Amino acid sequence: MGSDRRTKKKSSSRQRSRSRDSGEREAGGRARLRRRRSRGRSGSGSSSSRSRSRTSSSTGNEASKDRRQTGRRRQRALSPLSLRLKAIEYVTHGKHRKLRLLLRRQGRGPDILAALESGGRRTLLHEACACGHARVARVLLLHGAPAGLADATGDTPAHLAARAGHLQALAEVMQAVDAPPLELAGAGGTTLRELMAQALGNGIGGGGGADRAGATNGRHGANVHPPDELEDDEAAWRRRLREECSDGEGGGGGDDDWGGGDPFGGPQVEDDDAWANRLWKEMQQRRRAAAAASAASFTANLREEAQRKAEAAAERSRHILQEEQAKDAEWRRRTVLAIEAGPTEPPLDLVAARAAYDMRWEQLDAASVSSSSSAPRAPLRYWDIPWPLENPHNSTGAGGDGGSSKRPPPAHTPPPPRVDALRDFFLVGAAGPADIKKRLRAELLRWHPDKFGARFGARLEAAGHAHRTCALTRVTELAKVLTQVLSAG
Repeated sequence: MGSDRRTKKKSSSRQRSRSRDSGEREAGGRARLRRRRSRGRSGSGSSSSRSRSRTSSSTGNEASKDRRQTGRRRQRALSPLSLRLKAIEYVTHGKHRKLRLLLRRQGRGPDILAALESGGRRTLLHEACACGHARVARVLLLHGAPAGLADATGDTPAHLAARAGHLQALAEVMQAVDAPPLELAGAGGTTLRELMAQALGNGIGGGGGADRAGATNGRHGANVHPPDELEDDEAAWRRRLREECSDGEGGGGGDDDWGGGDPFGGPQVEDDDAWANRLWKEMQQRRRAAAAASAASFTANLREEAQRKAEAAAERSRHILQEEQAKDAEWRRRTVLAIEAGPTEPPLDLVAARAAYDMRWEQLDAASVSSSSSAPRAPLRYWDIPWPLENPHNSTGAGGDGGSSKRPPPAHTPPPPRVDALRDFFLVGAAGPADIKKRLRAELLRWHPDKFGARFGARLEAAGHAHRTCALTRVTELAKVLTQVLSAG
């Protein structure tokens, strides 16, 4: 019993010394770390700078290493569904760098691509080629994506890229080792060769500006040569056609691909150069036809525009001619009236003309009242009527014999007087607004066509039909001008 107690005491003391030593070592390590950090903060000179840089670099490296490890752990912790969704997002948006980082971090090769399939045998490479992301397709192919796998409709990634016209993505797929053959039929029975010919004939380029630089650098075993800067358009087109339509073994010329002659004596099949020449000629013909159609349309538009301008100019000339003819006719009419009126009279004296006008109307009214109804009245000629704005020296008395009986009426009715001239004539010596209104109403009743015809129509008809017609026409024009004077106030 005593030996057992001594053995237990020794073992317990030995454990206490070990724990004490380990505690001292940990405390010493912590103290050394604090001294090193304090020297890094408070040190001076080159040694301090070097120690500080070493400390900062070591801490930075440790922090970046921790972040990478944390990212790997987080990435490994993603579920298959989350991993698939993230990969599909990178592929559809063209984020080739993130996709490459994702595939590198997984580190499982083809298993990852199989896990990332979107269902229905449509892989991520199908999605990349359909969207035209050539760099994404390159990343997938480098990580072992199958280039010749067809989806549920029979389309391979090359079929989708050729049908959409994405030539850069098509070139990436066709340069792969397991690229599909050109005679493979896709959806609708269209072969890959036909789709490529259609895409090249339409001159469609795919992949975007970022994917066009170096998309045909031969990363999957194809024999591709860099384009010469000085080569012409035809040579560049031929080179690109051979590179993008090759079967992944350095060009055409196989019995199962582009073919030569049939060893059994069948019809001669055109090789890649003949096919390229034919496509080039067809493209040139289409371009020439489009240019000719554009030139013809442009010429037709020019002719229509010239014709329209000529018609507009002819219409303007016709209007100008009509206006000039109307002005000439008016000038001739006024000239004839001036000739018939005789020599030019001196300016009219409104006061004297108004006095003579009132005196002649008094004589005409007195002659009409004094004559008996049974006795026949004397004929009233055109020149016997006291017209306003007439020179008193040329007027004759009402019913007088001053040569008016032998003078015929004018061939054309004189033009009506101006509104302002007639107003000034009738309002000579007017006193106030009441007098003005009274005078204008009296003149309007005097020159009213119906009242004037009822009063003097028989006497004018006795003088002659021409006198009556000319007088009543002039009375009507005077009544219109008087109405305008009265409305103007």
